[in-house]
Amino acid sequence: MAQQNKICFTTIGATASFPQLIKSVLSVPFLSALKSHGYTELLVQYGEDGKSLYEPLERLAKEAMGETGVKVSGFGLDKKGLGGYMRKAREGGGVVVSHAGRSHSHHGYDCGVT
Repeated sequence: MAQQNKICFTTIGATASFPQLIKSVLSVPFLSALKSHGYTELLVQYGEDGKSLYEPLERLAKEAMGETGVKVSGFGLDKKGLGGYMRKAREGGGVVVSHAGRSHSHHGYDCGVT
């Protein structure tokens, strides 16, 4: 039986960009912390104007994948909303990290990934 993905879904929402959040979650130390907590995937919703920031950082993160083992992917906006991404993360025991600096576990309480 294949291991289920444990996803950290990071979202900036739709109204404003948060470059520091994107930089932070794509850093090798953050990806290494995710790996140490059993995460297999980082999915970043970087917003309408975040693509130019996201893409070079994604390349660096993918180069470090051998070191971190965490699959990295991202997207700008999804007109259908973010609910499906949030459910997928929570169903696998993962977290949702929002631009407000908060994480929501599948149990509904705040927690941080350190």
